[in-house]
Amino acid sequence: MEKPSNVTQNLEYDPETNQYIIKNKIGDIEYQSSESMDIDDYLEYDFDKSVKNYWKEKASGQKAGKSSSWIPQLAIDSEVFERVFGKNTIDIKPQGSAELTFGIDRYKTENPNLDKNLQTSTMFNFDEKIQMSVMGKIGDKVELGIKYDTEASFEFENKTKLAYQGKEDEIIQLIEAGDVTLPLTGTLITGAHSLFGIKTKLKFGNLMVTSILSRQKGETSVIEVEGGAQINDFEIYADNYEANKHFFLSHYFVKNYDDALKDLPLISSSITIQRVEVWVTNKMGNFEDSRNIVAFSELAEVPRNQNGELPSVVPLPNNDVNNFYETVLSRGIRI
Repeated sequence: MEKPSNVTQNLEYDPETNQYIIKNKIGDIEYQSSESMDIDDYLEYDFDKSVKNYWKEKASGQKAGKSSSWIPQLAIDSEVFERVFGKNTIDIKPQGSAELTFGIDRYKTENPNLDKNLQTSTMFNFDEKIQMSVMGKIGDKVELGIKYDTEASFEFENKTKLAYQGKEDEIIQLIEAGDVTLPLTGTLITGAHSLFGIKTKLKFGNLMVTSILSRQKGETSVIEVEGGAQINDFEIYADNYEANKHFFLSHYFVKNYDDALKDLPLISSSITIQRVEVWVTNKMGNFEDSRNIVAFSELAEVPRNQNGELPSVVPLPNNDVNNFYETVLSRGIRI
């Protein structure tokens, strides 16, 4: 319960004794003995009092008659601003949390089969987790709403919206920008949701005009189930089928590919590949039976011209078409 208005506590400083004196009064009558303290005791007393007042204001949710938001309400001293937005205040209320994680991961594998530089790896680790919402109001006509979550399951859960709400007698009834919807009551034309764009409502007497310019962030799909199995139709281009699974072993095959397959299902090629070695990059950290290798793309390949182009006729791959094979052997590299 608050103290009556006539009960006061006064603080006075006595320069002769260098003491602070606290007097408790009812009106002009001192109803308690005065309390004196030196400068150190006074500073401690003032700090404790400030802390108590701070938590009291937080608990009540009010501070000097204003909102408890850490962004104070702004007042704009402008008649034009008040005429446009209805009031002269701007109120922004953010809330949420942001968590940033920084780290360094360093791995060392003492494997003699690996190069010395590959036995140690260092990676920078960064992660963020943001859950934020902002509610704002400009005057009594404009509202701002932002909701953002980095761990949201779907994109449409993060919403951004700016709305202007006009008065009943104004032509502009509503302007929305950001996440908007177009609900329709009829069955012939269905409404749309998960839209991002601009929506307006205008009023001309008894005529209401609603217009929208947006793009749809979601999609509608129909699922057919037959015999307990789901049926889906899809299209895929032939060059996108099994990407990065088929490779040309030499420039010769690139040049003669179309000619060899022009009479399908017959393959017009006199070459039969009997043995191919495939080396897979070690990404699993399992170094059993691992090897260090070096691959040369120009081995047994015909040299390119000065423009970096291959000749019109490419011969069969052969170690004698260039001196690369002899150079490798002379350096003591095992092939």
